[in-house]
Parts: sequence; C-alpha cells; structure tokens
Amino acid sequence: MIKFIHCSDIRLDEPFQLAGDIPQYIMQSIRNAGYKSLKRVVDDAIDRQVDFIIISGNLFSQENRNIRADYYAAQQFERLKAENIYVYYIHGIEDNMSVKSFHKFPDNVITFGEDVETYELVTKGKERVRFHGFSYKEYSNYEYKLDMYPVNEVDQSIHIGLLNGLHHQMNTEKAHTEFHIEELNRKMYHYWALGGYSKHVSLNELAHIHYPGKLQANRFDDDGETGYLYVEGDSSKLSTTFIPVNTITFNKAVIKLGSLERHAIYQNLQAFKDSVRHRGRQIYQVTLRNEEESLVDLHMLQKVTEQIQLAELAEEQYVWIDDITVDEAHAPHTLREEFSDMLHTATHMNTTLAPLQHTYIQKFIEHDDFETAQLIDRGEIHLKMLMKGEQHED
Repeated sequence: MIKFIHCSDIRLDEPFQLAGDIPQYIMQSIRNAGYKSLKRVVDDAIDRQVDFIIISGNLFSQENRNIRADYYAAQQFERLKAENIYVYYIHGIEDNMSVKSFHKFPDNVITFGEDVETYELVTKGKERVRFHGFSYKEYSNYEYKLDMYPVNEVDQSIHIGLLNGLHHQMNTEKAHTEFHIEELNRKMYHYWALGGYSKHVSLNELAHIHYPGKLQANRFDDDGETGYLYVEGDSSKLSTTFIPVNTITFNKAVIKLGSLERHAIYQNLQAFKDSVRHRGRQIYQVTLRNEEESLVDLHMLQKVTEQIQLAELAEEQYVWIDDITVDEAHAPHTLREEFSDMLHTATHMNTTLAPLQHTYIQKFIEHDDFETAQLIDRGEIHLKMLMKGEQHED
C-alpha cells in the first residue's frame, strides 16, 4: 500500500485581495497564512508517514517570489528529507522555470524539467511508483505535451501523472495546457495529480483525476475551506480524502435586514459574527438584503462598517468583515448595470493581450478586473447618496 499527499497552488507570499484597510495584527496573520498552511502539510506528512508528496505546480507566486518564501520551502523540505519522504514537483505557470530561485532545495525534491520525464520510486512497502510530468519553462508558453506522456503498459507499477493545466471547459486567460478527460484516460494511469486551478475539483472519481485546489485562499472567489488530498491504496484501488489546512477562510454571506436603523444593522452584523466565530479566523464579504422600499443610508452604513471592524481588534479568532454591500429590492438603475459591459470588455482585453504577457512587460499592461469592479462599486455608493440628496466626503 502507498500513502501520499497531493497539493498544488501554494503560492507562498501571494498578497490577499481585500477591499479595505486591515489592522496590523490581522495583516501579520494574513502574511503568515500560506506559510502555516504549508507547514501543516509537512506536519501531516510526517505524522502519517507518507511515502511522498506531489506538488502539481505554483509553489510560488511569480510576481512575489522572494528569499523568505524560497528559504521557508527549503526548510520544510529538509524536514521531509529527515523522514525519508520525497517531494515530486513540477513548475506551473506561476512558478515557471524562468523565475529566479533564491535557495537550493535538498535532494529529496525531484523537480521535473521542461520535457516530459518519468521518475521511479520504490516505497518502504516495496511498491513501485512511476511519476510522469513536465514543468513550464516560461509564463507565456502554451505547453501541450500530453502526447509525450507514456501509456501505462499495465505493469506492476502504480502510474501517476503530474499536470499543471486546465480542463477545456474551464474559463481561464492563462496559457495553460488544455485537456479533455478522454486524453488523460487513454494513458491508463492510476492517478492524475492536477494543478493550476484554485478550487478542489474531482473531474473523475473512478479514474482519479483531481485538483486539490489552493492550499490557502487569498480572495473571495476561492471561498470556503482549502487544503490538500490525502491518497492511499494500491494498484487495484486508491481512495482520496480532502484535508483542509487553511488558517484563514474566505467566505461570503447574505443577511436579510429587518430594520434600516443604525443600531439594528449593527446588531445584525454582530450577531452574525458571533454565530460563525467558532469556525476560526475568517474574512467575509457581506451583502445586506433590503426588501423595504426605503434605501439603506450608505453614509450611515459606512460608519457601521467601521464600528463592526473596530469590535474585532480584541479578537484572536477574528471574523473580519472586509466589505459590505447592499442588495436593494427597490433600487433604481445603478452604475453596475450601466457599466456591466465594462468588466466584459476588460476580460476581452486581457484575452487579446495574452500573447504579450511576457514576464518582463506584463506588469506594464496588465488589466485588473478586481480593481475595475471596486471602482464601479465605489461610484455606485456615491451615486446612491446623491439620489438620497446627501453629501458625502471621503
């Protein structure tokens, strides 16, 4: 029997995408979140005495790779080496081979090159495992090399494919390998260790084609628990278990308002925070659902937001509400509807510019949908205030 951990998209030191200002102590926990999640993976690997760990790309974030991240990863890999646990690692889009490294990894880390390679391991239990995969050489390269993966000739080995790529129906603007499930099935592998997608998704339970998702989320698009896959079994049957290791959880919530009074809204928000605090440290986007004909006073809501955030400063297990929006059942036409095509245009622009997204110039032409959406939201707040005949100063 073999035991292993499959993880990907660790992205050490990738910044969080948040709308508001964050207190220093919360910011510090955010900076350390990805590191703690990786440490939990290594702790679990040692406790479970796994045979190996697979990292299916994006150990680092291309634009944020630094000495601290490299050194920390190397330290964790040294811990695994002391326990005779191997790491099989492919470079993904974000940590492609062209990105400068600052620290050499120990020799228990097997890194795949730009061509499809096969490595073999005989485990402590005398199981023979073969790993097939390749690394991305550069960020802008479209790498399709599935034809180069060898077909399992039905020997006594367990065959595992490592691939940083996306199913053809997934929406992406990055130059990943695109594949069909049938292409992977034709290789007759026992397990496909996929990476490059932020959500935990099992494309095929029977053939074991899995994305573990991000180890630690950094944005609200990746809400809920994040972690890795623990796999055990033999050539006849493998079983997978999703293990969450995130230290901070991103979530979204909708709260129905019963009253538009300031104190009532504050109490609603405070009661909500208290009801979810037992789940650990969390960051929320909250939508207030208002079914009254009167509009919510957004100037007042901003004050409530500041108060509700201030109340978290003494909480170790914080529930930080980063952003509050209002869903008005009787709202007039707004900026978001007026400029809804703007976000679509931005997406189209990113697609058009994709061939130009070279490592050295992308920072000068990159267009951020997240920032565009924020600008529209802020403009909408001002517009609604003007509709109510109020003045608001930033």
